[in-house]
Amino acid sequence: MAVAAIFLVYGNVFSWGQTRDRAPAPAAVPSPSSIPAQHQTESAVSPEAAAQWEGLTVRQILFDGVAAGQLGSLSGNLAQSVGKPLTRRALRESLRQLFSTGVYNTLQADGRREGDQVDVIFRGTPRPFIGTVGVYGAKGATVNTQLVSAAQLSPGTRFNPAKMDRAMQQMRAVLAEDGYYEPKIIPTLTAQTADQLVN
Repeated sequence: MAVAAIFLVYGNVFSWGQTRDRAPAPAAVPSPSSIPAQHQTESAVSPEAAAQWEGLTVRQILFDGVAAGQLGSLSGNLAQSVGKPLTRRALRESLRQLFSTGVYNTLQADGRREGDQVDVIFRGTPRPFIGTVGVYGAKGATVNTQLVSAAQLSPGTRFNPAKMDRAMQQMRAVLAEDGYYEPKIIPTLTAQTADQLVN
């Protein structure tokens, strides 16, 4: 697993991001870059310039993209905490803590300066997981069950387009064994955004 970290400071905003290398983009949820396009056009500043943010008191920590409730008690137990001075080390450790939960595809920390304080916002693209899996319309209930088994889409595991493609191929192979050589299979994806599930 490769991890990238970038610290940008300009105006009264900073951004520091982390992403899993070569993570496939989910089909049901858009996967933006870990650093928004408007940030990519800015040039990264030197560590000396970035140091101007260190020491500012963190006024509040907010979460965008993945709700704090999805993180359990971790959201209130990060290395960078409210009421403490902002440090790059604590921010980096907080990104690592959050990313290691496995619920993010991409993650970045943004900030807004408010006088001599700073708000930290952890923005993430949620990682979707497989929810309910069903096959409907095949002739006979046992065939539907057989196709669900052939798909090998296990609820609770990570969802990605490659898994869906593989499931379709495996289902076609099972149907071919039963004498159906030109099956019509229509995948339908329904996102449960609040739970990070794709049915």
